[in-house]
Amino acid sequence: MMEVSDNLKRLAQLTYALGYKTYIVGGYVRNMLLGYDVNDVDIAGAMLVEDMKQLCLNNGYTAEIINKRLGTLLISKDNEQYEYTTFRKEVYDESGKHKPEEVSFVDNPKDDAFRRDFTINAMFYDIIDGQLLDYVNGQRDIKRRVIKTVTDPMVVFNDDGLRILRMVRFTCELGFGIDRHTYKAAKICASKVKDISRERILNEIKISINGGLKYHLKNETHSNIIKYYNDLDLWQYILGPTFKDFKVKCSGKVYRAYLKSDGSCRYIAFMCLVLYNFIKARTSDKNLAFSITQLLGNVGLKDSNKSVKDIYDAYHFAQKILYDKENAFLINENCLEYENLPFETMTYLSLINPDYINKLRIQTLELKKAKIPFSEMELKVNSTDLVEKARVNAKFISKIKSTLFEMCVKEMIVNDKDILLEQAKFLNEKLMKLFMDQKKAGVKSPRVSLDDEKEDK
Repeated sequence: MMEVSDNLKRLAQLTYALGYKTYIVGGYVRNMLLGYDVNDVDIAGAMLVEDMKQLCLNNGYTAEIINKRLGTLLISKDNEQYEYTTFRKEVYDESGKHKPEEVSFVDNPKDDAFRRDFTINAMFYDIIDGQLLDYVNGQRDIKRRVIKTVTDPMVVFNDDGLRILRMVRFTCELGFGIDRHTYKAAKICASKVKDISRERILNEIKISINGGLKYHLKNETHSNIIKYYNDLDLWQYILGPTFKDFKVKCSGKVYRAYLKSDGSCRYIAFMCLVLYNFIKARTSDKNLAFSITQLLGNVGLKDSNKSVKDIYDAYHFAQKILYDKENAFLINENCLEYENLPFETMTYLSLINPDYINKLRIQTLELKKAKIPFSEMELKVNSTDLVEKARVNAKFISKIKSTLFEMCVKEMIVNDKDILLEQAKFLNEKLMKLFMDQKKAGVKSPRVSLDDEKEDK
């Protein structure tokens, strides 16, 4: 007997009174057999969603139809939630998109089982009778710890390219191997992945890389995503033709950092690993901004702007650590940059070079003790002070503030209001002289810079 909540038992009894059985299906059944934690509860039955919704509302459950065409309904009671699906058959077109062309509802679990992806996900638990229904040898494959398609794998993957990514995901989540015929078909059908939306692909990647954490697996199952994406040549279908024949090297510091990463920084570690290999493989253009756009921007996985920035910063800083054997970059500017990084990025960098990061942390504390500013906002003068007390020309305020900040960071001057105002007067005179010299030379729109003029008074 499987553990079933009282609320779910009551719902099954309500449907049974009307002549319908309700079954638990999919990951819940699989995980109960494996002894793994159970999170999502998927249920299924022959009752149409409109009727199930009304039954729920009449008996103290909340219910909302997710997709009437596919027959899916979200049911809630107290702090529990179940996704109900009416038994169905599906017909797909030839594109491989994650969307059936035809859907027909059926009245038995056997037909529903054979429209599912893998045997381990296609077992049903009869809540009323307490019996397991296994039409596809799912129990056998769980014992063998193997992922195998319910029917002909060529048909399964041709129908829906997302199933190839799900196959890889389950190797990461469960630590299972893949049936030989299933894997061979996945290789042949790999191009079907290109028809899947970027958003769904990105979601599968995020679930896959954190898969082993979900069930507390101790082995490094998150390395499977690299292994299988490489061997199935999936990168070109996930990230575009620029990544044809691309492979992620499974060695080196960046790869080991990914293996050691935990949930707090694993996504950053994964993307930095892919980015590192992509840039390294490009013989001509190794531009970071271009490469990260290819990987994560609108051309690639369409990730959020925040994620793109975080990964850009993590990669940029990691390169300093990787190629700085003598700690030549252990200077104040790096401390400032490090201090403003998100926690996840800091955690990742500590995996790349822990000794360097520890030294950087110590030096950051020293800078704080010395009251070195960590941003222009921490300068002891503001724009109003510069205009009213140092008589700085308004057009030079931005340049002077950034110069004062840089001079404080380099410990050329102290972050003291009087000293900063005095230095600002000096810099203003310098800029004004450069400006007037350009005007006399006939420059129509003079542009002045302090890049070559940064010196103490």
